[in-house]
Amino acid sequence: SLDTVTIDAGATLAAHSVALPASVIGSTATVGPGSLVMRGDRIPAGTRWQGNPIAPWTPPRKKRGSASDPKPKKPAAA
Repeated sequence: SLDTVTIDAGATLAAHSVALPASVIGSTATVGPGSLVMRGDRIPAGTRWQGNPIAPWTPPRKKRGSASDPKPKKPAAA
C-alpha cells in the first residue's frame, strides 16, 4: 500500500538509503549511507542512525596504542 514518507526540515537521508512508506525522519536527524528506514519508523529529531535496518549510530571506539591515546608512564623504580 502507498503512504507518505516525511523528511522534516534539516534532516539528512544519505546516499543509497531507503525510507519505506509511513516513516518519519525528524528535523536535523541524520540517516547514514546505505541505511534502511523500515515502514512506520520514527527517527527522533537531532539524532543519528545507520544500518540495515537502522539502529542508533555509535562512534567507533578508539584503538589502544593510537597516537591520540598515549601509553601510561611506568612508575620510577625505587
